Amino acid sequence: MKLPEKLRFIEADLRSAISKKIKRGKIECALAYQKSSNNESSLTLNMAAVKHLLEATQKIAAQMDNSQPLSALEILNYPGILQEQEINKETLKTTIIELVEQTLTEMIIVREREGQQLAGLLEERCLKMQSYVETARTRIPEVLKNLRTKISNRLQELTAEPDFD
Repeated sequence: MKLPEKLRFIEADLRSAISKKIKRGKIECALAYQKSSNNESSLTLNMAAVKHLLEATQKIAAQMDNSQPLSALEILNYPGILQEQEINKETLKTTIIELVEQTLTEMIIVREREGQQLAGLLEERCLKMQSYVETARTRIPEVLKNLRTKISNRLQELTAEPDFD
């Protein structure tokens, strides 16, 4: 199971949901999570961290010649500056388990369809093999007759009188 670190809390529940629907075989599960970008209020700016970062960079800049100031984008990329709102883990867990169960149901339907196609192919091949067996059965007397004739001819050649002339 491959899960992002933020979703590790749901791993046991996912394994349980999968084992309820899939009894045998190997399942590989990879889950990716991306917050919707249309929710503007999901990010907040940690102004205290920005202030501490700027103070630290000013102290370092004072010790350097020709130092470049930080851009706003560089500040935003610094860890701890942008903070995401805490996600509701229960809602997220319920939604993910529902999606996984739906995916498993669809997978089972596909497996059953593939199994039916495979059964049809096997049945077709078995019928062909039966027709070959029937053809071979009807030819057995002819094949035995030809073998007897060949063996008889060989025996006659071996018992023939040698020519000493």
